[in-house]
Amino acid sequence: MTLKTLNLSVLAICLNMALCNGMAVDKNKKPTIATVIPACDSNVKNVIFDLGEVLFTAPKSKRRAIILPMILQYPSLIYTLCTRNIKKDLFKILSDIPAQTSSSTMPMYNDDEQMPQIMVDWMTGRPHQEILTTVQAHIAQLKNSTAEKALFTKITQLMFEPNNFVEAMEPIEPMVKLVKALKANNYRLYVLSNWDHESFPLMRKKHNRIFDMFDGTLISGTEKTGKPDIKFYKKLLRQNKIKAHESIFIDDEPHNITAANKVGIYGIRKTSTLSVCEELEKLGVLKLSS
Repeated sequence: MTLKTLNLSVLAICLNMALCNGMAVDKNKKPTIATVIPACDSNVKNVIFDLGEVLFTAPKSKRRAIILPMILQYPSLIYTLCTRNIKKDLFKILSDIPAQTSSSTMPMYNDDEQMPQIMVDWMTGRPHQEILTTVQAHIAQLKNSTAEKALFTKITQLMFEPNNFVEAMEPIEPMVKLVKALKANNYRLYVLSNWDHESFPLMRKKHNRIFDMFDGTLISGTEKTGKPDIKFYKKLLRQNKIKAHESIFIDDEPHNITAANKVGIYGIRKTSTLSVCEELEKLGVLKLSS
């Protein structure tokens, strides 16, 4: 093995570790849906979906495209990526930045951990450019290495800038297939998501084939609040004149499922597409082939 090949092998391992370290990995086995029970024959009439890690995700290929150029520019990042939890480090940096919202009155969660409040600001209507300016000024004065500060600056640009954020997201096709099957059997479909108000119109336009299947949408960026605030769920029910006991909510965050249950909506925590379909089968919404 040549030195160049060895270096590339080490780089590949580090990239894989960095991509998986602290990030949810969607294990979307492709279930075979034999039959979807028509809504008229089911106690369930409405299915409510989250967006991030339920219908859309940022695939590893997109993350590699972000990280690789940074490593080529700053080779010292190889050690950082192999030995550190980048997401945890980033969230610690963001948590130290003063925010307009309060964690005591408006918490939000990611991977079952409380999200930095500056991100809650972003998801509840604060302009991305204002947030980026604040965040990057904070990163610039950190005592981290130049390479690490460049990495965190790049990641925040991709997080908060609407076009970059939308470009990084791709549909989880097995879940989209489920949406199509439910729509074909006359279930009413809704989106309830913590999503910023600037990138959502771009997301909707880019993926109109998916969003056109939904009967209603409510996002935190326009409502100035979001999950797990119970008022957010109640507004979706009231606005669309649907009943909680006839509704199912699919989300990847346990706190958001708990909040749905409090208002009488049956919550399904998505750990994989198969796990969702198995729960829907128990509820008499569909049947899986054996």
